[in-house]
Amino acid sequence: MKLVLIGSSTGGPGHLMKIVKKLPSDYDACIVIAQHIGELFLPSLVQNFVSECALPILIGNNGVGLQNGAIYFVKGDSINEIAESNCKFILRVLEEKSDTYAPNINRLFMSAARIADKFDSVLAVLLTGIGDDGAVGMLELKKAGAYTIAES
Repeated sequence: MKLVLIGSSTGGPGHLMKIVKKLPSDYDACIVIAQHIGELFLPSLVQNFVSECALPILIGNNGVGLQNGAIYFVKGDSINEIAESNCKFILRVLEEKSDTYAPNINRLFMSAARIADKFDSVLAVLLTGIGDDGAVGMLELKKAGAYTIAES
């Protein structure tokens, strides 16, 4: 499985839309997006993307199995991780709340870095935002052999 991780904050939804609406319906990777947004606003954001994109777009609930050719928005206001379970990759939504940003991009990226060698390839993209959320996780992914891109 190929994994694409995207972390985004202020100003991110417009950039995200430009990226994902150009992906073909046969795109052969799993895309996991952490967008700093409140839990109440996430469903309407996802609905906007559904109407513009060729790939299925889902909110990543706890335990959902990740599939190539789909886009998952992690849950806002929580800590989300990628894990391996029964020889497949899943999203895990932790009970604890982030003490900084939500969703916490660093925690998502660091969880993928721990199992990066189990994927065919990993690409991490960090878009415009506030603060430094994602920077530490991006470094860990780079050390684990992932391709990394940061918007400046």
